[in-house]
Amino acid sequence: MIAEKVAPFLVKIILIIVFVVDGITKYLLHYSNYSFNILPNRIVKLLIVLLSIIYLFSFWGKITKVIVRVGFLFLSLLFVFGLNSFLYGFDFNYFIKYCCFFLFSIFFFGKIDDLYWLKNVVSTFRYIVIINFLFIVIGILTDIHLFKTYYSRFGYNGLLITSMQSTYIYITAIVLAIKSKDKVFFLISVLSSLVVGTKILLGFLFLVGLYFIWVKIRNKKIGLSLLMSLVIIAVYSFFLLFKQERFKDIIENEGILTAVFSYRNDKLIKVFNVISDIGFNIFSGGVNLEYYRVEMEVVDLVLYFGLMGLIIFFLFFKILNNFFVKDSLGQFYLYGILLFVFLGGNFLYYPINCFVFLIGLKTLSMNPDNKNVISV
Repeated sequence: MIAEKVAPFLVKIILIIVFVVDGITKYLLHYSNYSFNILPNRIVKLLIVLLSIIYLFSFWGKITKVIVRVGFLFLSLLFVFGLNSFLYGFDFNYFIKYCCFFLFSIFFFGKIDDLYWLKNVVSTFRYIVIINFLFIVIGILTDIHLFKTYYSRFGYNGLLITSMQSTYIYITAIVLAIKSKDKVFFLISVLSSLVVGTKILLGFLFLVGLYFIWVKIRNKKIGLSLLMSLVIIAVYSFFLLFKQERFKDIIENEGILTAVFSYRNDKLIKVFNVISDIGFNIFSGGVNLEYYRVEMEVVDLVLYFGLMGLIIFFLFFKILNNFFVKDSLGQFYLYGILLFVFLGGNFLYYPINCFVFLIGLKTLSMNPDNKNVISV
């Protein structure tokens, strides 16, 4: 029983530490003139990796054997990295970012006490979302830069450190709120998502509306009416977003596509134009993302690890799908994330996104037939 409670306890502590340290790091980045060789939040991520390895060896017998397949994929990724290091030079920074996903997953494949998980991990996640909402409200009322998502346009994300980290945290929060039927949690998560200001969150809210119509509405006429209303609301929301001065300038000078993709399309074209000159290998990648990152996850993955890396991550997501996805909400969450990972980027670039994603998958996989399973 002790082993079944260790992972939930560790995940709970990690969540709290990440939230606090990210807030401190955000403050230092905004108001400190000190030049950091390594930021506090990066130290935390390295400690999480170390903790996951210790957990693996301490509770090997309690972790499902699927971790062996995950380990094989990780070693395959390590092989590709070693090959690229030999051929093109050493670039450890991005390898660490990409491998965190595999190492973090160690906490989630073991047999755990479901009730203990719900009372510790899910409750902690819920309280973090609520507490951060208070900082968002303070930010809106006071216009303090610390609580803003962006410098140049609308957006408030409280103490969360980056726009993309905020995005995947609130996507997970919304889905968990739906699962638990917690109206307060759901409302706070949706309101927070609306003011964070990222296009992905607005797109996800549209998908949530589609999900409710598909799953809950049986009357075709009502469903069609709701769908039309949802489309109108979505179009109007994006219209308001792109009416901001920042986006108006981009649209006038660069075009609507650049505004939608936040210059990723331009970066893609630039990389494509020099692909033959930057040492790219279709099988193993080998491109230094420090200089050529497009911020489209699949493209960056291929640039760095080639087709071999793409296959490795495909197989890893297949394992996650087979192990964790038990119902339609789990499918919606997994494939919704994959959609935005494909269209955008920075999911793997910020390892905490992967950690939060695994929390979502693990929670959604618990007792799908028990509708009140995560009422906490």
